[in-house]
Amino acid sequence: MPEGLANLNPSIMAELRRNALKFSSVMLPLIGIAAGAMRLNGATVFTLNILALIPLGPWISRSVDALSVGGLRAVNELLKSTLGNSVELMIGINAIAQKRPHISQSVILGSVLSNLLLVLGSTLFISGYDKKRLRFDRTLTTVLSSLMTVVFILLAIPTIMDVFPSAKNTPTSQILFTQRITAVILIALLMTFLLFRLGTHAAMFASTPFSQNDANTRQSRHQHRQSQIIEAQLPRPYLGKNVAGLVLAAASGCTFGCTYYIVNSLAEVAGMTGSNESFLAVTIVPILGNFVKYHSIVTGSRSYSQIELGIRAIINSVLRVTMLIVPLLVLVGYAIIAFSFYVRPGVPANVIFLSS
Repeated sequence: MPEGLANLNPSIMAELRRNALKFSSVMLPLIGIAAGAMRLNGATVFTLNILALIPLGPWISRSVDALSVGGLRAVNELLKSTLGNSVELMIGINAIAQKRPHISQSVILGSVLSNLLLVLGSTLFISGYDKKRLRFDRTLTTVLSSLMTVVFILLAIPTIMDVFPSAKNTPTSQILFTQRITAVILIALLMTFLLFRLGTHAAMFASTPFSQNDANTRQSRHQHRQSQIIEAQLPRPYLGKNVAGLVLAAASGCTFGCTYYIVNSLAEVAGMTGSNESFLAVTIVPILGNFVKYHSIVTGSRSYSQIELGIRAIINSVLRVTMLIVPLLVLVGYAIIAFSFYVRPGVPANVIFLSS
């Protein structure tokens, strides 16, 4: 083989692999949706569509990042909170529309537990396995953790009313009313948090993580690192806003279709595996659906030696899910069916508190 052709082979093969990955990221969601439309075996439909969520996540993330450039910070934060958690949002909407709200509850619970246990534990282990000490901003972390505890207490109120009724049975309508009031309070709490984070105490959230270098170089280095890994986002997108809008619409539509067939096939898969729907929704769905985001947090914290950014990303992800996605699902359920977010008796109500 000629030497020039031999030298070209590695680059050609690398380009072919990149194109193959791009092609699969486009085709896999379409194949999964087609499999569901043709009513293939439930396990096949579930597997194809759950795997399709993995490449869809980065496309949505890049599109949201591109659309956020130059926009209002509050609007950008709301955009990231909703579409940045598209798996939880769209599975929740589909589950409620199919009158199976327990699946939505399980996915939300699984997302919170995955962040607080799996991702946080992996981040701490991988970032610090060869270090004697990990440094992070204790004040900011305490503020975010305290807010997270308040949110969990609010979410527990309807659960306590249903699981531990008083001597006089609590009417379902009263539980639903409490749930909707809680949703409104959570949204108000989110607005207050955004004012606190983006307005009155913006300097606290933009503070530089601990560093071993002198104070003159910490700020520039932090800004460079923060642009790459904060909030567990992929590197800055190359998409223009018009293209990003089209990509976001297409990726969101595919995500909605994939999550529809995931919810639709859960019962059959649970029967085949001998488990139950809630277990699959708590474990497999949130982990695979958010795999790229979780991987970015863990590897980013290690690569750039910034454990604080990883902790912030994890806590912010939990707050976005609990303070915006949960209230939105409650309001959607109010518009569709009588949906209550209290945890079913088969799921421990205090598991979130134990994980925090």
